[in-house]
Amino acid sequence: MDRKMGKLPDTELEIMKVIWNSETPIFTSKVKEELDKTRSWNVSALQTLLNRLIERGFLASGKEGKNRYYEPLICEEEYLAFENRT
Repeated sequence: MDRKMGKLPDTELEIMKVIWNSETPIFTSKVKEELDKTRSWNVSALQTLLNRLIERGFLASGKEGKNRYYEPLICEEEYLAFENRT
């Protein structure tokens, strides 16, 4: 996965840290709740960034009823090891 993995922008890394530090799967509402502890997040902007993380291969997503949930495909240690090598 290293060949396709790229350095995450700060906002996407902030989202991934919430997901890595939470029980997974984690729902959008819980991600927003955790992020809102440091600053207010717009739901549509958050969804855009979550979709970008899916496209980049960092997250998997599914639906449970009307709620969307996310699970990390790349663990924090793997990402940090990649970032330290670059």
